[in-house]
Amino acid sequence: MDGVRPALASDAGPVFALLQELAHSYEPRRATFDETYARLLTRPDARVAVHVSDGIVNGYVVAWAHPALYANAQVCWVDEICVHPAARRGGVGRALMAEVARWAADAGCRSVTLATGRADAFYESLGYVATARYFKHELTSRGL
Repeated sequence: MDGVRPALASDAGPVFALLQELAHSYEPRRATFDETYARLLTRPDARVAVHVSDGIVNGYVVAWAHPALYANAQVCWVDEICVHPAARRGGVGRALMAEVARWAADAGCRSVTLATGRADAFYESLGYVATARYFKHELTSRGL
């Protein structure tokens, strides 16, 4: 079947290959990925979906639903989305984000939020609006 579907354990290899395209801040390690990927697939508060075309996984998304005090409701956070460079501008990202919105609505979420440093125009075309800047602090084994 072509289109977006829930990710399967058998998609781990193609998703890891795509992750290597996405990762700029960290170096993905396959053993850690395999453990994390397997756990994500079993979590009811997480959605991992892939876009498949002609049997090839050419995009994936990871999203989380969680309660938020500020929203008085559940919210959804898109943690990762990646589309293979050859499949970009072909509707893959749009289809993955539509799946997240559907899943988030079914989970009772009030909003879908994400951070991006490279795709503002894409998300604006989907109706997203910029609301904040994000800061990151790398933790050591001792924390702050």
